[in-house]
Amino acid sequence: GKLSKTGNRLLWEVGVDESNLLGLGKSVGFSFTQQIDRDSFRVGFYDPQVAGSRHEMRGEYRDQSDGASFRLTGGRFVKSLEDVWSYDARIEHFDQTQPLYAGGEQIGGLRHSRRHYAVQGGRSVYRQHASTMRVYLGYRHEFDDVEVERRDYGVLQVGTTFVHHRYQQLRWIDHERPVDVNLGAQSGLWFGYAVRNESTRQGDTFFVAANHSQGLAFGDSRMVLANVSWASRVRGGRAENGTLRARLLFADYTLRRQVLLVQGRIVWGVNLDPEVQVKLGVASGLRGYRVNEFVGDRSVLLSAEHRWFFAEDVLGLVSLGIAGFIDSGYAWPRGVPASIRDMRSNVGLGLLIGRKQVSTANAGMRIDMAYALDPVPGQSRWVLSFGTSHGF
Repeated sequence: GKLSKTGNRLLWEVGVDESNLLGLGKSVGFSFTQQIDRDSFRVGFYDPQVAGSRHEMRGEYRDQSDGASFRLTGGRFVKSLEDVWSYDARIEHFDQTQPLYAGGEQIGGLRHSRRHYAVQGGRSVYRQHASTMRVYLGYRHEFDDVEVERRDYGVLQVGTTFVHHRYQQLRWIDHERPVDVNLGAQSGLWFGYAVRNESTRQGDTFFVAANHSQGLAFGDSRMVLANVSWASRVRGGRAENGTLRARLLFADYTLRRQVLLVQGRIVWGVNLDPEVQVKLGVASGLRGYRVNEFVGDRSVLLSAEHRWFFAEDVLGLVSLGIAGFIDSGYAWPRGVPASIRDMRSNVGLGLLIGRKQVSTANAGMRIDMAYALDPVPGQSRWVLSFGTSHGF
């Protein structure tokens, strides 16, 4: 089970998962969950070796407070640089209400029905001992009926990815134990084309997506990780539902059992679909403000956090650390120019608790108390959060 408090929302999950059913290595489970947007009952399974092969299959069904959802994926996935070919197929159905927020409160919602089918295959066309390039060819059909509009696309897509492995072992970043972080370049580029759909009056539509991430080490005790991505569809020369995401993370772990983390994040939406909002609040990094306190079509977040792990593996049971942090950010709605004067800031302290994995890793827990430096009228300056997936 899981229990967390995210600002003004209490979230929990209770369930049972069996990871080795009848000694066959198959996983099955069920759970009851209260989430930010909806409650649900989930049943799922995972088979990592279908009939003893390299093929995998995963499925999940959720009976939700506002509808239902179903997902099924399968294929032969890339596990290492040595894998020459891969394929995957996906099915996703859901009928639910997409909530719309303003000022931390749900002000309405759009009924959203989605049907999504996709299949693709990939093959390595270039390999060296530490890098590989792959090309992909696939087809997907996506149908979205969103109360105020209907979208129906059959998309033929091609893509390529490049991965270079350059790992460096770090401590105190996300785990108490040393972890390997890939500082090598990882890139992807995808193009898709959907022909004219007369039933929905959609003209020829193009889809484009690109991403790149890379790290840079400064000796053995400092590093920078950067990633950026863009995804959009283009119709009539106009970008639709375009989203740019960028993140820059700096880590300094020169002091024993301590780490300084500084990050900047940008989300920039262009002509977003009506059910899509860019949200900012305690659940998305601005820890002194309620869940989804600020919404719009673009956001900026700056954060810094210093962690000190003062007790390691106490009595073989727990490890303890503390963190001091400051966050500053805002989300701007459509038609409002972005201004640094709109930024809202908070400071806070956190207690890190875990066994073998302290900090924000799922195996641990943290308790944060944040104080809003720029209060929202009618709201407390103090926000308490605890759980396994909060924080930096």
